[in-house]
Amino acid sequence: MVEELKDEVLQNLVTYQDSMKRSYDKKLSARAFKPGDWVLCTRQRSNEEPNNGKLGENWEGSFIIERLASKGS
Repeated sequence: MVEELKDEVLQNLVTYQDSMKRSYDKKLSARAFKPGDWVLCTRQRSNEEPNNGKLGENWEGSFIIERLASKGS
């Protein structure tokens, strides 16, 4: 009885995770940059000054893309 319930719960979990992944992937759009494009980068927490806090800037830049890197980078 308990093992059957565990199996059913596990199956429901896998089904839910799969549906969440499909929902996320549906909204995701690929970004294609080319040399000469202007971009902003998100500011990392480690780069912040101690007094900025949550009201500090979220973006840094603007930067110009000079060349494209390989897909693994």
